[in-house]
Formats: sequence, structure tokens, C-alpha cells
Amino acid sequence: MPRFRSIALLALLLLVIVGFGGPLAAAADESSKTPAQILADVQRDLGKVRSYHFTGSEVDGKTTTRLAGDVSAAGRADITIRQRASSVRVILLPPAMYVKANAAYWKANGGSQGSKLADKLAGRWFKANDASLKSLADDLLPKHLASCVAVGTGTLTKGGVASVGGKRAVVVVDEGDKPGTTPGRLYVTNTAPILPLRLLQTGKRKPGGHLDKRCQDSGDTSTASDVRFSAFDEALHIKAPHGAIEVPTGDSGATPAELAP
Repeated sequence: MPRFRSIALLALLLLVIVGFGGPLAAAADESSKTPAQILADVQRDLGKVRSYHFTGSEVDGKTTTRLAGDVSAAGRADITIRQRASSVRVILLPPAMYVKANAAYWKANGGSQGSKLADKLAGRWFKANDASLKSLADDLLPKHLASCVAVGTGTLTKGGVASVGGKRAVVVVDEGDKPGTTPGRLYVTNTAPILPLRLLQTGKRKPGGHLDKRCQDSGDTSTASDVRFSAFDEALHIKAPHGAIEVPTGDSGATPAELAP
């Protein structure tokens, strides 16, 4: 099953197939359809979403990364990533990105200067303006997720029905039995609009095969992940934080620590 690629990219999404079918198809009970039809319905409806909320976790070796966030179809996002005691919050307002990390993050990633960086930078917002950040935001867009739903799938079967967050869900199981595919389970709403509620990775990706770089991370070594989606189309209020220290682009050589007053 395609993974939530943003976990890998941000330290943060992917799901479905070529869309087909119309209003009459969407009106039917989703549990009566084939896995391919279910994925096609998800692609069609997910591509129309204006915003969503997600929470997730990924296991890679002995490390578990947890994240949560809100994303809009316009490319705005507010994401929090936690790994052990470290915590980082990222706000994307392309072309600007705002980042704030705690002391544990700076101590773990600041090398020999970690303690000094933690004292000076923990809890401070930094702003960077970079056109390349648009590609990061694009990976989170509902349309991008929809376009990747059927990428990297193995043999698909139906796994019956379940409940996710109190909602009836239809389950599509990916055996992950073909080279380059990952085993997992996709839980989707049973009635229109057909949207993902949960994406569960149950094993490591099978070696080999052709990877779609647009949707799959060649360096992925994760063994499990669990991402839940909710709050589709709810209004988001993602704004730039006040008092952010701006990191200049170009070759100034200045670091955030040197820029912080």
C-alpha cells in the first residue's frame, strides 16, 4: 500500500488509482465494489478535498516518529513532528516556511554546539523564503495524494468492514507481494464522498521493482506506519507566527544562532 510519503520527507502521504465512475457509482454501498473500484472512488473524491487533518506514526528500526497536522489544497500546512524527546513544528505558507524546535531537538542535532544552540534557539521561530519549498507543500496536497493512491500496490483484496473514529469503513488489503510494494490496509468511508480514514503499513517494502519517485521514497526502510485522516473540508486558520527570525537566502553564511538576538 502506498505510504504517507510526507513522513519520510518531513521526517511526514500517499494513496489511489486512475479515477472513473460518476455520481451513481459514488452513491452505491462501497463495500459491494472491487478493490480497484474503491481506490478509483477514493482518487476521485480525495482530489476534490479542500483541507484535511492527519495524525500518524512511523517505525524505522528502533525509532518511532509521530506527527500531526493540517493541510489545505492551497498548499498551507501546519505540522508537528516528534521523535523521542525532540519536537519540531513546521508551518508552510509557500514560499515561506516557519520552523520552531525544542531544546531536545537542538541538543540532538546541534553536534558539539547542541547545548549552546538549545539555550539560544529553543522555542524560537525561524523563517525561510525558498521557492523549492513549494515541492514540499505539493507533496501534501490532496490532489497529489489522490494521484498516488494506486502507486506501489501489490495484490489487492477486500478486508471486510471496520470502524474508524466511529465511522463505518471499507477495508482494502494490499498483500505487498510484488517487488517494490508495501503490505498494508486502507480504510475508506462506506458512503460518498469516498475518502481515506486510515492508512496502515504492516510490513517492510519488498525489494526490487520500479519505484515511482513522484510517490515513493527510494530510501524508505520503515517497517510499520499508521496514519489517520479526518476533518475533511473544515476551515483552517494557518497564519505566520509573530516575531520569527528571518534567515536570509543566498551566501550570507549567517546561521539562525547568529541571527537570534
